[in-house]
Amino acid sequence: MRKKIIILFPNPFTEFNYTKFEISKLKKKYNTKVIIHDLSNLVLNKKFNKEWKTRIEKKTFKFYSIIVWLKNFLSKKNEKLLIINFVKVTNFNSFLINFFVRLSNHTVVIHSPANIFRSIKPFKKNVNFFLDRFNQHKFNVKVYFFGLRKFLFDFIINKFKSSKTIILSNDFKKIQFIHKDIDKNKLIKVSFNSYDYSNSLIYKKKKK
Repeated sequence: MRKKIIILFPNPFTEFNYTKFEISKLKKKYNTKVIIHDLSNLVLNKKFNKEWKTRIEKKTFKFYSIIVWLKNFLSKKNEKLLIINFVKVTNFNSFLINFFVRLSNHTVVIHSPANIFRSIKPFKKNVNFFLDRFNQHKFNVKVYFFGLRKFLFDFIINKFKSSKTIILSNDFKKIQFIHKDIDKNKLIKVSFNSYDYSNSLIYKKKKK
C-alpha cells in the first residue's frame, strides 16, 4: 500500500519550500503520496498573506475556510496517514487545526529545533518575571490578551491524549519542557540536523 503524508503548513507554501522539504525525493524514492495543505489563508493575516513575493507552489491544496478544511481532514480519519504539522497555536483557526490533529489517530511529526540561546531549564514564571514583562509592555492589552488566549488554547488541547508523535530536533535536552504534554509511551525522538544540511548533501552528490 502506498504511503501517504499530509503536510500542514501555516505560511504560503512556495516552490522553495517544495525543494527544501525534498518533496520530489519523498514521492519518487519512497513511493509516497505527499499532500500539502496550504493553510496560510486561515492562519495568517490576509493583508500580510497578500504581500508574499516568493513563487507559490502550484501542487498544493489551498484552504480559505476552516470548515472546508475540517471536512477534508475528517474525511480521512479512517486512512493511515503521517501528518507533518508546522502549524503553531497562535489564533482560533490554528487552535482548531491543532485540536483536531490531536483528536485524530494519525501519527504526527513535529519539527522542534532548539534555540541555541535557550536554557535547558524553563524560565521560572515568578513575580519578577511578570513584573519584567509588564515593564516591557506597559498597558498594551493586546499582548496580554494574546498570551492569555494561547494559554487557554494550549490548556484545552493538552486535556486530550496525544497520538503517536515523532519529534525531530537537534537538541532534546533544550526542548524537553516544551513537549511535556505528549504521552512518553507514544513519543519517538529522531535526531535531526537541518534542512540546509540535507539539501547540501543532495547538491554535493549531484555535482559529483
